[in-house]
Amino acid sequence: MPLHAVDVQALNVQDERGIYYVTIRFSVNASLNRVRAVITDYAHLPALNPAIVASRVLSASRGRIMRVSTRMRVTYCSCARL
Repeated sequence: MPLHAVDVQALNVQDERGIYYVTIRFSVNASLNRVRAVITDYAHLPALNPAIVASRVLSASRGRIMRVSTRMRVTYCSCARL
């Protein structure tokens, strides 16, 4: 069963020397276990979002801390309001 975002509450993008960090907070109508299973299935993240081109685990520790590389196709627009 696919998960669907119900409400995007926050979206933040930070640029640190050409590396972009994206943080998103959203509500999903699913159990915590189901959400965790989907968002930690790094090999299948491209199925979760078409902007994700590839995802792979770079390293993992016993404390459940994972370093993941995710490549995304992003369209950036710098627009000025008049």
